[in-house]
Formats: sequence, structure tokens, C-alpha cells
Amino acid sequence: MGSDLSYEDLMNNDSLASDYDSTLLGHDTINGRDTCQLELTALKSDVAYEKQQLWVDTERWIILQAHFIAKNGKLLKTLEVTDVIPLANGWYPKAMTFKDMLSSSGGKEYRIDTIDITTAIPESQFSKAALRR
Repeated sequence: MGSDLSYEDLMNNDSLASDYDSTLLGHDTINGRDTCQLELTALKSDVAYEKQQLWVDTERWIILQAHFIAKNGKLLKTLEVTDVIPLANGWYPKAMTFKDMLSSSGGKEYRIDTIDITTAIPESQFSKAALRR
């Protein structure tokens, strides 16, 4: 809906291991952090991107940079995580920029000011009726 970021961009991390085959391309430094560069190749035809290149912080195990690539090899989107925050069970992005490479926009920056991953959300909130409100 006019954004550089899609629903699939946010929701696919849990299924990366089952949806993609991964290859270690090497090591790099992103914003002073040691990273391993991975190339993910789709195992299924119903995924959003044929390939993904990820730069993962080797100490914090969080993606710091990503390239999302189409079946024809064209770079579709980029992600850059510029700030992270530690939470109870790991590191999370605090500031990130998504850029749709097919758009003339300069990308969209997303910032998280506060996050609480311990609050229980009732199952009823995940219904169609709750979404219509």
C-alpha cells in the first residue's frame, strides 16, 4: 500500500530455514560489526523472493543488512539495520531502512521507540472480528 516494506518482509524470518537453502559466502564488516554473509536460495515457489543475501552479526545473531532478489536476478529491495536493542532473549532492530529498488523513493526508515515482548496478548485479538475494529 505505497510502502517500501511489505507484510512478507516482516513475517518470513521464522520460515527461512524451511523455505531456503543457505550458503556461506564469506565474512564482512558492517558498521564496525563482524558479519557472515549468507545467500539463501528458495526451495519453494511460493516465497516472496527467489534469493536473499543476508549479513548477520556473528556475535549478536541479528541481520544487519539484506538484499532481496527476484527470479530474474534483479535486486528488488534492500534492508539496513542501523540500531539494535537487547531484549530478554536476544537482539532486535531499533532502527532500519527498507528501500524498494524499483521505486524512486529514498526508502523508508522505521524506528521502534519502545517494545515489550513479555505482554500476553489474548487469542481473541487474532481474529477477523478484532481486525475489523
